[in-house]
Amino acid sequence: MLVFKGSTMRILSFGALVGSLLYLNACASSDSPVLPPPPSVAGTKQLLVEPKAASASASADTNMAILMKKIKADKKLLVANNMDLTDAEAKRFWPLYDSYQEELQQINHRLGRTIMDYADALNKGPIPNETAEKLMSEALDVEEAEVNLKRSYAQKLDDVLPATKVARYVQIEHKIRAVVKSELAQRIPLVY
Repeated sequence: MLVFKGSTMRILSFGALVGSLLYLNACASSDSPVLPPPPSVAGTKQLLVEPKAASASASADTNMAILMKKIKADKKLLVANNMDLTDAEAKRFWPLYDSYQEELQQINHRLGRTIMDYADALNKGPIPNETAEKLMSEALDVEEAEVNLKRSYAQKLDDVLPATKVARYVQIEHKIRAVVKSELAQRIPLVY
């Protein structure tokens, strides 16, 4: 097992929290379709999220915004604790980090929309081939956009950090995203 500066469990917990949040955020609005339960309870026709009243939805939106701020702060702290930046490096790194996170958030929104499109299709019954092709294409486009974003910021970071610290940051982002994607994979059933 790789020890990530003593914080492997924190990364796993953080990633699971972010993955759950992305999943729940995608399912949060009252008029949105929902995905069936994760595989552990698959076969039942119950839904994970019940439609909410308008006031409950507003409260949930506020709670979601608060939780998102906390997650962003926790992630930034996790990165800071593992980067070992000098003051000069930090001054140049953090603006790039913030910019990267903003662009990554746009990709997360695309992923959330793709999950919702999948939920909508799945709730209608077996997914037609044409819909499956469209969903698969969008999911692959989201992955490609994430890789391209990571590559472009790695190049930008090369101008402000030593290569070892750029590689470390890319690893940190990769580890977090891997846990998030694992959490989503566990919650999203296979196409049928």
